[in-house]
Amino acid sequence: MHVLDDPDAHYAVLVNDGQEYSLWPVATAPPPGWQVVLTGSRTTCLEHIDRARPPGALGRP
Repeated sequence: MHVLDDPDAHYAVLVNDGQEYSLWPVATAPPPGWQVVLTGSRTTCLEHIDRARPPGALGRP
């Protein structure tokens, strides 16, 4: 199983200056230029990303 597919792991939501969002494992430091905006379950983080992404962003109508 890939680390980002584990429903029981803890995750972070990262955002960069371009307002791009990413799901990231909490145990791994974010890459340069990215900031943690939320930590929680996979579901919680993905829901936050879905709400936060602006319309027209990749994967968003």
